[in-house]
Amino acid sequence: MVMTIAIIGAAIYTAAPRLGVMVPALAGPLEAYVGAVDSLRLSLDGIMQSATVAINGS
Repeated sequence: MVMTIAIIGAAIYTAAPRLGVMVPALAGPLEAYVGAVDSLRLSLDGIMQSATVAINGS
């Protein structure tokens, strides 16, 4: 179930620009979704970099 949700979320994320052009009413919500996912990805990247530094002791 979780994998299905992740796959659907990734598909929407990657297809968002095309979906926004095909269905203009969805452009705003899709941009918000992509922005939220990008923000989450950046946060996760920062956490992983901090963890890597903590593990390596550098």
